[in-house]
Amino acid sequence: MDKKKKVPIDHHTYQRIKPELKRKNKLSLVIDNFESEMNVAHIFRLGDAFKLEHIYILSDRSYPWKKIAKWSRSTSDKTDFSQMNINQYLGLNHDHNTLIGLEWTQHSRSISSYESNEESIHLVLGNERFGINPILLQTCDYCIHIPMYGNNSSMNVAMAAGIAVAQISI
Repeated sequence: MDKKKKVPIDHHTYQRIKPELKRKNKLSLVIDNFESEMNVAHIFRLGDAFKLEHIYILSDRSYPWKKIAKWSRSTSDKTDFSQMNINQYLGLNHDHNTLIGLEWTQHSRSISSYESNEESIHLVLGNERFGINPILLQTCDYCIHIPMYGNNSSMNVAMAAGIAVAQISI
């Protein structure tokens, strides 16, 4: 086997050679009352990386947007988003969207068995400590979960979002 030297490419080379990827669905994220500004920033980076349609931030809280912009490497400027409360989000027309909760429930299915055929998806992500608000959870068409092999029953919400977005997108 021929061992070639592996050298990472720089940003400008990547921009020149990156493949033109087409999404198989319209994917938006719904973040439900995140406590950590760093998690919000990571969601924006994820949004840019996967060319998400929109990020819905459900919170009445005032986030430090200057910090989030810095931590997200300014991807918050490149991704469409809106901040609203849960009632405003539920009042939107969701006729053409499939709402999928990323949450362990009695009837959730493993993300490894998930196959996307929905045209427009809103992936709902819950609060770091309490999960998805029960009112919002009831509006989800169904839920998926990430199988966990270790002793812990959860992982960081931004990390879980990355796994789910990759699974849904590819």
